[in-house]
Amino acid sequence: MKVDIVVCKDGIFVPIELKYKTKAIEVQNIKRFGESIPNVQLTKNQAAQNIAKYDFWKDVRRLEILKKKFEKIHGGICLFLTNDESYQSEPRDNAKCANFSIAKDSYHGKDMSWGEDDASNIRPNFQLDKTYRTSWETISKIGLCYTIVKI
Repeated sequence: MKVDIVVCKDGIFVPIELKYKTKAIEVQNIKRFGESIPNVQLTKNQAAQNIAKYDFWKDVRRLEILKKKFEKIHGGICLFLTNDESYQSEPRDNAKCANFSIAKDSYHGKDMSWGEDDASNIRPNFQLDKTYRTSWETISKIGLCYTIVKI
């Protein structure tokens, strides 16, 4: 089972899962190596928010499993970093991925299923052990935001 980062101190382990999803940012002019470069795309538009949300909660589930399996793991952190504010919004009423919401200041879990959508053959439904609250914070003037779920 792969984990993005593991912090260890005094024989205690804390696994950390990271997600970084962007929307496009274009700049009219940027300087590199002493020269101006016009019309630069700093980040690309990754889209597919439904899959990114699913993958985030799948990472949370991975951390839950690790915590139960290994006694020296004392919690875990799942971090979602983005400049796309749409992740903070509640899903539309008819959204097939509503269970994977990471909307701001909401509680999420335990049912991680696609509802009526049949995406489960590619990304299987699963259950979380408990519910989690997502709380978004802005960390820069360009609108980069993050939410952390602590296991």
